[in-house]
Amino acid sequence: MVEKLRKRRTLVKCSSCKFFDVCNGGLRGRALAVTGDLWEKDPSCYLDWIAEIDDRNKGNNLIPSTET
Repeated sequence: MVEKLRKRRTLVKCSSCKFFDVCNGGLRGRALAVTGDLWEKDPSCYLDWIAEIDDRNKGNNLIPSTET
């Protein structure tokens, strides 16, 4: 189990989110408790909502770029 948690990017269903490096997939315990699936997205995640808003406002990025 610990090895799977270390490789969570390949297992968590929200791993394609642009904020995955920030939250690391959220809380696995909460996902398991609410959905019954350890690898489901964290139900309390708000970053996907922010990403959706940012995607809709492409011309006026709300999220500062970290690229140099």
